[in-house]
Amino acid sequence: MQRKGRSHKAAMSSATNVNIWDLLHFCEQAAEDFNEVGNEDTAFYFENMAEYLRTDFNPGKGLGKPSKVLGM
Repeated sequence: MQRKGRSHKAAMSSATNVNIWDLLHFCEQAAEDFNEVGNEDTAFYFENMAEYLRTDFNPGKGLGKPSKVLGM
């Protein structure tokens, strides 16, 4: 008889979902916070992500290529 194998839970449950509107709000808030502390470069990328979620995101297709979404 074979002994029972070891098992462990994955780091993130597959039942965990992120609401797109929550992600949009997070990106907008992060951009604002980084602008306040003078880190405009980082704020730029969060602003681009927020703009992408607002205008170009298609739930049926998923997220686009990161370099395109972030304006790199």
